[in-house]
Amino acid sequence: MLAMSAFSCLLDSWILEKQLDLISNRSALWTDFGLKSLAKTSTLYMIRNTEHDPPYWRGTIWMNMNYLVLSSLNHYSKVDGPYRGRAKTVYSDLRDNLISMIRRMEKEKEKEKVRASLLVGRHLCC
Repeated sequence: MLAMSAFSCLLDSWILEKQLDLISNRSALWTDFGLKSLAKTSTLYMIRNTEHDPPYWRGTIWMNMNYLVLSSLNHYSKVDGPYRGRAKTVYSDLRDNLISMIRRMEKEKEKEKVRASLLVGRHLCC
């Protein structure tokens, strides 16, 4: 029961509104390819973890994080509350961006396969 009342409080909460603002902010997390893992305004954005360890999670797009955000946005777009419409819009836009990015990556992968096969003189088969 307590979890249910806490959940219903979030539906009307300014916190949800602020999260939607942050997610959809182009100068923070939003890109045409998905959400960055860290805001561009962070002092740690794209800073190496160590000399030999690139900044994997410090700004790049992580599909697993985007999936979790999409899942939450989908949920909030289906429940009654003041941010339902906004959650639906952000969900649709983010989903479209991620699908487009995956399609672009698949096309690039196919191009690389063709280039590699031409270099070694082999034809691609099924």
